[in-house]
Amino acid sequence: RQLHEAMALVASSTLSITSGANEISRAADDLSHRTEAQAASLEETAAALDEITAAVSKTAAGGEINVLDSGGYGALTITKAITIDGAGAHASILAALVNGVIVNAGVNDVVILRNLSINGVGSGLTGIRFLAGAALEVENVTVYGFNDTGGSNGAGIDFDTLVARLAELG
Repeated sequence: RQLHEAMALVASSTLSITSGANEISRAADDLSHRTEAQAASLEETAAALDEITAAVSKTAAGGEINVLDSGGYGALTITKAITIDGAGAHASILAALVNGVIVNAGVNDVVILRNLSINGVGSGLTGIRFLAGAALEVENVTVYGFNDTGGSNGAGIDFDTLVARLAELG
């Protein structure tokens, strides 16, 4: 009788162990699928971060970039007359720990930023930093999440031109 009870206990324990192993296996499969999905999402995000920068470099001076796909694009530097328009898409520039857009264009160049969101993710330096150019037009652009971690307050738009610097020097 004791042997029979011991065998029944072993059989019951074996069923519990098998059930637990199956649960662990299902959880591991679920984790694997979620990890693969997150990796694919990160790859898409990394590709998006480079898209506007590549488009700016390939667009002729005076040209226009119309953002067609919604996404979080990377910070960029503009060195020529250009229009970047995010109408029809949720075009967001993500700029953690950096400036979102730096404009360092020629003396006759007009830069137009339109229908964009520039997000400093709480640690960005400045949303738009204007160093040089004839003019900067900002239309329907939301700039937020900038908090310069270097010690000063983050800025939405900073005009840091040579004329402004000379005026500060007196």
